[in-house]
Amino acid sequence: MTETQMQRNVAANLAIDPAAFDARIKRHEISVGIIGLGYVGLPLAIAFASKGMKVTGFDTDPSKIEWLKAGKSYIQHIPSEKVSAPVTQGILNATIDMALLTEMDAIIGLRSDAAHSTS
Repeated sequence: MTETQMQRNVAANLAIDPAAFDARIKRHEISVGIIGLGYVGLPLAIAFASKGMKVTGFDTDPSKIEWLKAGKSYIQHIPSEKVSAPVTQGILNATIDMALLTEMDAIIGLRSDAAHSTS
C-alpha cells in the first residue's frame, strides 16, 4: 500500500457519521486494532473478540504473532482456549504490518512502561 493510499483510507475513515458509527458499535460491527499485545493488549483483544467484534492485534514481536495465529497464548495466566476460539472464528487476528491500521474503525494504542522508563 502506498502512502497516498494509506492517506485516502485514513481520510475515508475520518469522514463518518457519528450516529451510524455508534449504531455499528452497538451491533458489534466495528473492527478494532490494538497496538501492543502484552499483558494488557492481549486480554483487551480477547475481551473485544468475546463480544463478537473483529479484532486485529498489532505487535513488533513476530513470535507473538506466530503464537496467536496458531491459537496459542504466550501469557501464562491466559489459557490458550481463550485465544484459539476467536482465532478459529476469524474474529481475532494478529500482525506486524502496521499499514493495516488504516483498515481499522477504532485503534487502541498501549505502551510498555519498560520501553518508556526514564531510570
